[in-house]
Amino acid sequence: ILTVVVPSPPSGVGAATPPSVLPGGSTLLTVTVTPGTLPPSTGLAVVADLSTVGGSAPQSFFDDATNGDVTAGDDVFSYLWTVPAETALGSKSLPFTVTDLEGRSGGGDITLNVVELSMLVISQVYGGGGNTNAPYLNDFVELFNRGTSAVDVNGWSIQYTSATGTSWGSQKVVLASVPTLVPPGG
Repeated sequence: ILTVVVPSPPSGVGAATPPSVLPGGSTLLTVTVTPGTLPPSTGLAVVADLSTVGGSAPQSFFDDATNGDVTAGDDVFSYLWTVPAETALGSKSLPFTVTDLEGRSGGGDITLNVVELSMLVISQVYGGGGNTNAPYLNDFVELFNRGTSAVDVNGWSIQYTSATGTSWGSQKVVLASVPTLVPPGG
């Protein structure tokens, strides 16, 4: 049996935490690096193009417990970024490159979503449903989206208690048979 071992370049997996941010908000951009082999990588470095979110191209990332990096020397290269207030909304692809002193490179993308402040408001509440002489059989809460983007209410809940209650209850917003996105103006 012949085993052929092939050299590999360094590679990385990018992430943004949180993955969605308001203009003016901060996110920790990271690239988790797998060093190259044969020979092992030395002098690893990561740069990314942050120009689509108002940053530099190239922007160096750090693995030295500075600039948002949590642990020095763990091959997780980081950069804490505050998205400028004038950044356009939408999904952004931030390409990165991983290099080593052996002259090899790899790359990938970090996805960051720049979102607007939710403009979802409660426009009506009716809590008397089912009571004697009540005009409606059920309670309801009506939401209105004043924004320009749809808002996903999947997993949201409504908290309630009776006038004489001593604890809070919860009723999940269950929209299983209809979309959970509230469209702009909806």
